Amino acid sequence: MAGLQGSGSSSVKCSNIEVPPHRFVSLSQLLENHTTPYTDPHAPAVFKSQAGPVLGICIASGATGTARTALEEFIKVVPGKKVMYTYHISHEWQPLQRTLGEAASKIHAAELMLYKIADDIDDYARRGEKMPMELRGRIRMDIAMIPRLCRDAVTDLLTVGGAAGLSLNSPIQRAARNLQATCMHGFLLYDAGAEIYGKVLLGLDPGTPLI
Repeated sequence: MAGLQGSGSSSVKCSNIEVPPHRFVSLSQLLENHTTPYTDPHAPAVFKSQAGPVLGICIASGATGTARTALEEFIKVVPGKKVMYTYHISHEWQPLQRTLGEAASKIHAAELMLYKIADDIDDYARRGEKMPMELRGRIRMDIAMIPRLCRDAVTDLLTVGGAAGLSLNSPIQRAARNLQATCMHGFLLYDAGAEIYGKVLLGLDPGTPLI
């Protein structure tokens, strides 16, 4: 894998294994709050969080930390560097300053989006209510937007920072690869998220139960 190499992501196939009924949960029922503890009035609120949005935020949330770390590393290594084949010093160079400002803003926007999703999940879980489809559609879009914003921000930093950033020892290039891999996760595909949200806004079937 070119990205997320430390995650141990791999496929495992098991044959002729019996799963007892008490260890089995129906995904379709889970997504629509039809399983325990959703049906238990005494269950803690945290266990009543909408499953689809929770799955999405768990997968997408690492992107913000990765991007924030890359931003901090960029700010640390840039001062005093020469812009090759010019008379510019990196931290005094306006194109770099502008790129840095935009990248930091994208990362901040992704963080705010992530916290908003978490607040929405907690709000409905506390009330023991099922999230409306329009909100679930927005979250499905947001969880694709979060890593995309982070990836674009870090890719811009990697590009403007010069070829030294391509060193395999550079945390910034590692962050860029990891964020690209995150964006390619099936649940975080941007075009799919946009289509699903658009369908929901138009009152159409989203075309997937994973929302």
